[in-house]
Amino acid sequence: KIKMAVRGIPYNKMVAGRICSVIPRQRNVATLLFIRKVVSVASRQTESPDPPTLRQSTTAADIASTQLSSSDRYIPITRRALVRKILEDNKLLTRDESAIFPEFAATVDAYIYQKFYKHLDEMKSLYDHLDPDKDTVKTHSLSRQQLFDNEYWLLKKIEEIVTLANYLPLPASEFLDVVREHDTTEGVRVDVDAKQYDILRLWTRGRGSIASKRLLDRIRNRVGLKSKGSNSASFTRVMIALRRKGSTKLALKIFKDVPCNQLEHLLPGGKIKMSRQDNTLIFASAGLLTLSASVKMLATVAYVNLHYSVAVMALLGLFCFHTWLRYSAKRNLYLANLSQFLFYKSIAHNRGVLTLLSDRAQDEEFKEMLLAYTFLLAAPNRTGVPGTTHTEGPPQYHTEETLKTTVEDWLKRSFGVDIHLDHRDAIRSLEEAGLCQVQADGRMVALAMSEALKILPRPLLSWSGVSLVRDSQAMDAEPPDETVSEERPISWV
Repeated sequence: KIKMAVRGIPYNKMVAGRICSVIPRQRNVATLLFIRKVVSVASRQTESPDPPTLRQSTTAADIASTQLSSSDRYIPITRRALVRKILEDNKLLTRDESAIFPEFAATVDAYIYQKFYKHLDEMKSLYDHLDPDKDTVKTHSLSRQQLFDNEYWLLKKIEEIVTLANYLPLPASEFLDVVREHDTTEGVRVDVDAKQYDILRLWTRGRGSIASKRLLDRIRNRVGLKSKGSNSASFTRVMIALRRKGSTKLALKIFKDVPCNQLEHLLPGGKIKMSRQDNTLIFASAGLLTLSASVKMLATVAYVNLHYSVAVMALLGLFCFHTWLRYSAKRNLYLANLSQFLFYKSIAHNRGVLTLLSDRAQDEEFKEMLLAYTFLLAAPNRTGVPGTTHTEGPPQYHTEETLKTTVEDWLKRSFGVDIHLDHRDAIRSLEEAGLCQVQADGRMVALAMSEALKILPRPLLSWSGVSLVRDSQAMDAEPPDETVSEERPISWV
């Protein structure tokens, strides 16, 4: 039975005899239960795929290497620049499509705005009683359970929006390993207690590097010599949602250009401590000072004249005081850098985060939909596109894999950016809008641009600011008298 339980280990009579010698000879209920427990524990241990290992602590370099090396889906291009670049590429659209493409882009933008407006309104409603900065009159109150229910569904909606905005989640366990007691660039130690937070969620987007401010590193960068540690990896955007224990308020923050070695600035409640080197110097000098004072007292009692002991105590006291002053200077430098970080790198807080996230999600949704639709519409052998070589036969439309590769290569050639397009989200949005159909063989067919303008909501303004609202009766009627002004009531529907 032991041989059958310990799977993968060859049967050994000596080992089996030693194990069985521990078991009592009598076959009672306790013996059978003991054998069953041993067999079950051995089975669970041998069936585990990996042996138990010690958990390694995560550092800022680990987060920089894993999070920054992951697929970046963020498209760092403005919407107007993308529309202009598509119009300039004479191999994508026909002349008729190029003429109506700005209007089509404005129409897609209006469709996305209407799509995200209900999500933003729902998030604001859920966050109303969780906002720490709420300054309106409190008309009604919610129970603690109702507040936590609102918090749960709000975080669910935020996860959906940040995914559409191409943010990547940062595991809280790895983040807390980094911000745990560690040395900083200012020469002090900072410790953030993870037990004081009930809710802690983080998301990052974009990657970059920040040049070091040290004089030696700046000289090396000017000369062209790259030194290790001269540039630190950073996140272009970092969003954090946290709630402290005992509180019912959920704080939302977004920061920009956050270095990976300064992630502790994002959390409140950090404790500044003395570095190990300064701590050792102070305790060593204090111990030697105490020893010198004791020797001086013993010498005085024994009527022994030690002239050098006073000088040694004075030097040790000055050295200890100098070490404390140096620690105070490092602490003040850390606090000064922290205040500058919070002032210059903070983008949005609490309720403003919801609006900013919705706006960024609309931008990413627009760029992904426009790129996917344009390249689905522009088949490689489609007739009517200037500057292309046409072949006989029906147009060859893209599949998901070829669409992703084609768009990424075009962005690399046109803008010099290397991204990983979220093509599945773009295709799903096109299908919801009725602009694309996926066939049984996996190929996708895009709706004609002239037909797409008929099913999408018409915007009020184009990309150039010209009104797109066309009313034939209003065009035939006489222009109104500008001297007469009529006040119209506002409709809140």
